[in-house]
Amino acid sequence: LAMYANAPGLTDARFGYAEALVQTGKYDSAISVYRSIVGTTASDNDKAEAMYRVGMVYADRLRNCERALQVFDTVLAQHQRGFGYLKALREIPLCHLRLGNLREAERALNRLAALRLQDEVLEETAYRRGLIQFFRKDFDSTKAIFQKLMVDFPRGFYVNDALRIQMTMSEAAEDTSLMYDYSNALYFQLQRQPDSAEAQYEALVNAENKALAGVSLLTLAEMALERPDTTRAMTRLDRLLTSFPDSYYVPFGVKMKADILLKKPSTYDEAVEMYRHLLRAYPHFPQISEVRKILRKINESTIG
Repeated sequence: LAMYANAPGLTDARFGYAEALVQTGKYDSAISVYRSIVGTTASDNDKAEAMYRVGMVYADRLRNCERALQVFDTVLAQHQRGFGYLKALREIPLCHLRLGNLREAERALNRLAALRLQDEVLEETAYRRGLIQFFRKDFDSTKAIFQKLMVDFPRGFYVNDALRIQMTMSEAAEDTSLMYDYSNALYFQLQRQPDSAEAQYEALVNAENKALAGVSLLTLAEMALERPDTTRAMTRLDRLLTSFPDSYYVPFGVKMKADILLKKPSTYDEAVEMYRHLLRAYPHFPQISEVRKILRKINESTIG
């Protein structure tokens, strides 16, 4: 970049450089590079993409959704061509959700749905509509939206998430207080308030009614892995497997535990046996195809 600053075709290099800066935590420098692309390229597509990525740095890395929304609004106003424009449209509802602006999130989703884009976007829009109703504690509307989503997009990206919430509502049955607490926990999680979310999930685990203890422990283990804290994740998974052996989420916990154990040579054989146990005991487990792929790869490497 220093030697060929004015050469044609350097935009891709600038994008790559900015992304490398993001991955190494140099966010201010990355933003400056992205903004330099906007100032030097003649391509409207590249301008929109660069500004969108600035917004994503604020939203995902700096966790400043207010600033991210300002950038995304700039994309919509000034760069109305290219995928960056569409990407910004998709991120705006999520930013509003994280800020607790349910009404604004709903308006942004309506604007997105009116464009009649590809199925991937329509499914995402439907899922977030369902979340909004779930956070509003309108559980009947949530159920209707998610049921339609699973019919319209049976192989979609959000089907498993919608199914988990549907299962949770079914398990809680008529215990509205459980559903309120689970809704709040999920909302804290979406808003990236892990301490508040974990406290709410722990309360569900320890509640007198244990209907949501299984899903709460699985979620707590997932949150621990995001940090990453494998020790805490394993503790939560062991609690799920030993204290709630009849939970629907047990096979999910077994697979997650096996995935962790597989990464260490000392527990590799134990992980393989757990995968085989899943094949025998839970042949219709939703993630069983992934388990088969893992075992096939293990067998091929052993034969090799």
